[in-house]
Amino acid sequence: MKIAFACQHCAKPLVVDAALAGRTGRCRHCKQRLVVPDGQRESGGSRQAASGKGSADGARPAAQAPVADWRTAVASQLVPPAGRSAAPAGRSAAPAGRSAAPASRADAGPTADTTGSYKLRPVTPVRAPALDTPDWDDIELGAPIAPTQATAFTQPATPPAKRSATPSATPSATRTAESGPSPVFLAYRMFFSLLARGTAWISETSYTVSFIIIILSIASGMIGRHSLAALGCGTIIVLNLIGLSGDIASLVTLSFRKNPLRGALFLVPPFTLYYLWSDWQRYRETVSRMRIPLVTLAVVVAAYLFVPWLHGGKDGTGPLGASVVNRAMGTLEENLGSPRAAVDEGLKAARSWLREMPLPVPSSPPDSDGTNQPAHGRGP
Repeated sequence: MKIAFACQHCAKPLVVDAALAGRTGRCRHCKQRLVVPDGQRESGGSRQAASGKGSADGARPAAQAPVADWRTAVASQLVPPAGRSAAPAGRSAAPAGRSAAPASRADAGPTADTTGSYKLRPVTPVRAPALDTPDWDDIELGAPIAPTQATAFTQPATPPAKRSATPSATPSATRTAESGPSPVFLAYRMFFSLLARGTAWISETSYTVSFIIIILSIASGMIGRHSLAALGCGTIIVLNLIGLSGDIASLVTLSFRKNPLRGALFLVPPFTLYYLWSDWQRYRETVSRMRIPLVTLAVVVAAYLFVPWLHGGKDGTGPLGASVVNRAMGTLEENLGSPRAAVDEGLKAARSWLREMPLPVPSSPPDSDGTNQPAHGRGP
């Protein structure tokens, strides 16, 4: 003979041999200590657990009640509150497979704090928190749209109900829900948001292309293609000016996105500095991006000042290193004089000195003229 009962801790059905009645053991599900009850003292929950599992030989008694739903099974394990002892019996009388009616909102409230009273509360939906924080600029939109207006875009349109002639008794029925920002204001903000994104894209693209051209210009100067390097420097200047203009337009667009009056005042220099200082969070990203073209333009201007072939000076004949060496030699010649010119001047002075000095007349041998006659004025 088998004894079927439910665990006192986890309410799991257990089946043991009748010889173990009254002994202490452990539940194989929750590992808690429990006492095996006698077969004659089974509770209502034990009978339901035994009916759920079935008898040991597989036969089901015909006089046993049908299996109830899980609410009835859980409620049978609890002590009913005072004044509502008939509720579990009414629920157990429901047909099998049919759930009990949901509790009303009034029944969901907490019961009195009395000894031995317990009540199951229905599961209520809870709004999940937002996965991301709103943008810093969305706070300016004011109060959110009422739920009735938010669902109006997803529900089908229905004709307005006829208003009764008599006014409503409750003042809450005539109260209108809070409305959010107007559609015109939302469209205005959306337009300037798209415009700000477009100007930011123009500036970032121009900076990226100018960086590539900087690398190509340096390579052209190193291999001696100075014309290509000069053309690349001009292109870099144009691209960075375009990017700088895009950043300035982005600052103005962000000001107009706040409101039209602020955008108009932002064009005046004193108000420009004031708004940049007071609302730095709005303009910080754009102002930080403006440092890129300013540094690039400063480097290109320095190259125009110190590299002669960029601004139309003496063109080099070799690579960039040879041009630097030639320029250094030219500077030394201008300051210290040319070595070749000094040598030429020394040679000219030596020639004039040699011309001024009298040269001795050399004596010729007696028969140097090809005759055997003695020289004039001399004897034989």
